[in-house]
Amino acid sequence: MKNANKYGGICKLPGHRRRPWRVRITVRWEFDPVLMIRKQIFQDLGYYATRAEAIKALADYNDNPFDVSYTKITFGQCYEEAKKDFTESRKANYTAAYKYLEPIKDSPIRSIKAGQMQRCIDSCTTTQQQEIKTVCHKVFDYALRMEIVDRDPSRYLKSNTVAPKIDRSVLEPDTIKKISQIDEWWSKIVMMLLYSGMRTKELLDLDPSDIDIEKKCININIAKNRSSVRVIPIHDCAVSYFSDYKEKGGKLYGHTHDGLNQALKRFCGHTAHDCRHTFTTKMRECKCDLLVLQILVGHSPSTITERVYTHVKFEELQKALNQLKY
Repeated sequence: MKNANKYGGICKLPGHRRRPWRVRITVRWEFDPVLMIRKQIFQDLGYYATRAEAIKALADYNDNPFDVSYTKITFGQCYEEAKKDFTESRKANYTAAYKYLEPIKDSPIRSIKAGQMQRCIDSCTTTQQQEIKTVCHKVFDYALRMEIVDRDPSRYLKSNTVAPKIDRSVLEPDTIKKISQIDEWWSKIVMMLLYSGMRTKELLDLDPSDIDIEKKCININIAKNRSSVRVIPIHDCAVSYFSDYKEKGGKLYGHTHDGLNQALKRFCGHTAHDCRHTFTTKMRECKCDLLVLQILVGHSPSTITERVYTHVKFEELQKALNQLKY
């Protein structure tokens, strides 16, 4: 049966093709001065494996017409635009999560199904599953706002992985002593982490201007969350480490977080995050006030009274920190 005018058409292409059914629509009419007739100018809507899929695609288009050029916009292109709105504190996490979505990055976003994204999520066996899911949400949120798509299959996604139990251990005094005697970039980083309780990424994101040697303080402006943005003192035993770090331009002396982990694991089997656990454990052994410790490590106080009404002076933080001895 012939379709209505301007509805579009379907035809089967010859040969052995994976998607032989071609769907095209009329985008405009032009007058042919030679033949003295008006001609339809077509544009391909897509190619499909079965006639039923082609009929549905054409019907969907006529129910909700869109700019046909959008059919070529890929998931990866939308991601590149969506990531401009990522917060600095989460950008690295989302970038790492996006690697699991590479199998669909070149696929037109209008054709992506929830099942395709779910397979990418299921291929990850770590706690990054939730972040992969979040990246999908953000990409489709951008595509919806730009009217590139008219549906959001990412809302059906699930993160199934239960967070694995991670064994954290405290560095022993003998191990810390040996590390402090090594003149290597990674050993200096470890000592800074042990004396400050900072996350490795917080140290990596420090600008040299954030380290004030004269006032013995560090301004942590790029952090995991609001409560992690803070000013902490520099331990008396760590002044030389932070002074050298500031002079050399920071950024883990040009190395990476993974490089630090590998060096530390080779030396004693620990990870960089174990330094933060060691710091917290040792501070509690020094009878450090819990609120002071929470401020030092960038955790949100547990009660409204502590969060709103209790103010801790910098001098008090400094005094508590310098009780720490390795």
